Amino acid sequence: MASNSGVGSGLLGHYDKLVAVAGLVFLGVAAFLFVGGRATTESETQTFRGKIKRLTPANPDVPDVSAKIASYAVPMSRVAKPVQIANDRTKKVGFFVPEMRVWCVRNDCRFPLAPDWTKCPLCGTEQNAKPVETINADSDGDGMPDEWERKYDLNPQDSADAELDSDEDGFTNAQEYADGTDPLDAKSHRDFATLLRVVKVEATVLPLKFTGASRMPNGKYKCQFNYTYENPVSKRRDLITLWVNEGDAIDNPSMKIQTGFKLVKLNEDAEEVENKSTGMKVKVPTVTISRGEKTFTLSQDKVANDTDYIITIAKDFGDKGEITIDGGKDFKIGDKVYRVVKADKEAMKVVIRCDADKSEVTLTRDGASK
Repeated sequence: MASNSGVGSGLLGHYDKLVAVAGLVFLGVAAFLFVGGRATTESETQTFRGKIKRLTPANPDVPDVSAKIASYAVPMSRVAKPVQIANDRTKKVGFFVPEMRVWCVRNDCRFPLAPDWTKCPLCGTEQNAKPVETINADSDGDGMPDEWERKYDLNPQDSADAELDSDEDGFTNAQEYADGTDPLDAKSHRDFATLLRVVKVEATVLPLKFTGASRMPNGKYKCQFNYTYENPVSKRRDLITLWVNEGDAIDNPSMKIQTGFKLVKLNEDAEEVENKSTGMKVKVPTVTISRGEKTFTLSQDKVANDTDYIITIAKDFGDKGEITIDGGKDFKIGDKVYRVVKADKEAMKVVIRCDADKSEVTLTRDGASK
């Protein structure tokens, strides 16, 4: 028992040294295996490369044709994605109409070529000159000449692109050709206003009533108006009183109310009316108000005799919906702001103007004209 205890005590006393020796032995073996394995790999690699170098082609006299084979890439791409040809019902042809095929002029070559190639990439033979295209030729019958389609990256052999909107501006490629605009530029298109037409013109009484005036120290007048409008919150017709100086817009900025009218001037003693109490005629003022180029005259405490207009217009572009505009307020069509300058309920005709470029468009039930 004492002997065993002495051996155990000796091992425990040198335990750390034994662990260190075992670790060194393990590292040495691992390093040997790594170096030996790498040497083996390099040896096998060199052997493989030697075998590759010793290989010889079975037919060393055959020329390298890889460059010539690459020339088939274009014809093969046309096979993978053939051009779509319109089925012209006016001609006695089948549905599957082949596209134009061009081959090398050399009979023993006959390599397939693109129509605009001037030299065969396989045999090097010069090709015939490109035939002169007929002026305004329209191969696919879509109404757009081939030359124009190629200019704007369209396919002169595919009639379907006539109904596409390449620049997403609301007009088809066929419409852009007819209008002489650029089908690839979203800002190049006809005036959107020319695609409007009148649906309905309703006459309404002016929403303003002149109720009084006061002379200010500067000699001008401040006039009082009752304005009837649709409350955006309650959706009901409400009445508000507005005080306006001569020359100012009849608005209330604090309440975000814009009537579209302007007080031009007060006309003193402009109208004679009979006093119901005395039977005598007295002179009362009137006011001149304007909206755009049109002017109206309002008598004090009387409902306006002049009429306003609510106009419904249809849009023949985009979502092709309808818009309702107040005859006295600006409205936007596309990137332009317009206003109504004339409305005729009986004739169903409306004239709108863009003050930015001074252009006018006349709208009727049948469409628009400048």
